[in-house]
Amino acid sequence: MSAPLLAIRDLRVAYGKVEAVRGVSLTVEAGRVVTVLGANGAGKTTLLNALMGVLPATGGIRFDGRDLARLPVEERVDLGLSLIPERRELFGSMSVEDNLRLGAFRFRGRNRGDLDAMFALFPRLKERRRQLAGTLSGGERQMLAMARALMGRPRLLMLDEPSLGLAPLIVAEVMRTVARLRDEGVAVLLVEQNARAALAVADHGFVLDGGAVVLEGPSAALQADKRVIETYLGVLAADAQG
Repeated sequence: MSAPLLAIRDLRVAYGKVEAVRGVSLTVEAGRVVTVLGANGAGKTTLLNALMGVLPATGGIRFDGRDLARLPVEERVDLGLSLIPERRELFGSMSVEDNLRLGAFRFRGRNRGDLDAMFALFPRLKERRRQLAGTLSGGERQMLAMARALMGRPRLLMLDEPSLGLAPLIVAEVMRTVARLRDEGVAVLLVEQNARAALAVADHGFVLDGGAVVLEGPSAALQADKRVIETYLGVLAADAQG
């Protein structure tokens, strides 16, 4: 059996004396979707920022067998890691197409084929290629953020709350895109509060609470787990009915 693409062992991140991530261990196989679930403050975003090198951390982080401990953000990107933060961080005063071209900056402009591929994956972006990113809807901004990240040809795409603030139909479209990326061999680490949407597309899941993993398993098993149903799926169902 081949080694996982991403392997995290006993990862710890602290803000001063407060430990926000406590001994997290998880793996992501190549071409698989893994989701990390948890409420606000569970440590999900902190985990992603540590993996990207934005925050200092202790413990082991290996990507494709390589130790990332001392690598800066730029080198992690070159290896094939990409993070789409919750705020998406688009350049609002630039066009959709220019935002996409910036995503391929490390290829020095040799991105014509990738641009066409992104427009095929997200036809709505092609329709709005000359439109300023700041004028897009929430769903269109999320699509642009994903497409811009994919222009960098990542091997592992990390998504922080991609469904946040989006209508259910748009959330479903975003998750279908995640599934298509898996089919094309891109591994995805999906951080979500929307447990129902995340577990529907993921292969494996981890539940984070207080910075620590309290549950893990195949998505189907988590969907059937009473604790997950009561804490996440049940809450979502109640919200939908209310």
